[in-house]
Order: sequence, then structure tokens, then C-alpha cells
Amino acid sequence: MIDTSIIESPRRDTSPQVYAGLPAQAYVPNPYDFGRPAIVYPGDSVYYSAPEPHDKARAADTVLDAVRRTACTYMNQALRVSPAQAAAMEAGIQYGWSDPRANPANYTAAGDYCGQ
Repeated sequence: MIDTSIIESPRRDTSPQVYAGLPAQAYVPNPYDFGRPAIVYPGDSVYYSAPEPHDKARAADTVLDAVRRTACTYMNQALRVSPAQAAAMEAGIQYGWSDPRANPANYTAAGDYCGQ
């Protein structure tokens, strides 16, 4: 059996720059594990599996993706991670921590990118 509890992102920074304003951790959908919630840390390139706070229902992929994004939103609220911070964390792990999309200052309060 393959251990999927830790899945590394293909994007690796040797010494990542981390923008001010990022939280200590955030929950994001893991694109390598069917969108299941994962914990990410600034400057890290690993998606750490997080327990899903709901029963795994059989549903259409789009519905399941929406449920998982909602789960990440609620878990981030519990950590007091803003939508802008969560979006920056998701971009940082996907595109690199020095990418402008990893800067929470480049997002609206709702988490929409308004970047450079």
C-alpha cells in the first residue's frame, strides 16, 4: 500500500522567499490527492494530508470539490487564516514562494488575486 499522507509538490525552491503576512499554516485542496484538504506551511513544498471533517459522500466531482473547498475554508477560519492568506498559501506551494501570487497583499479580502 502506498503512503499518501505526504505528497510533495513538483515545485521546489532551494531557499524560498516567504512574504510577510502569511500564516503559520493553512488548509488548501491538494491537487495530487483528488482535492482532499491538505496542510501547507510557508516555504515548504509538501502537502500534508489533513483529516476531512465530514463523511466521504459519493458525489459528482464538482460537488465534491466544492465540499472540500468549503471544508478548507472552515478549517482556515478555525486557524484565523483569511481568504487572502489561504489563496496566497495555495499559490505559494503551486508556483513557488517567491512568486507574486504567494504574497497575501496581492489579494482582495475575499481571496481574489488582484496582483501586479
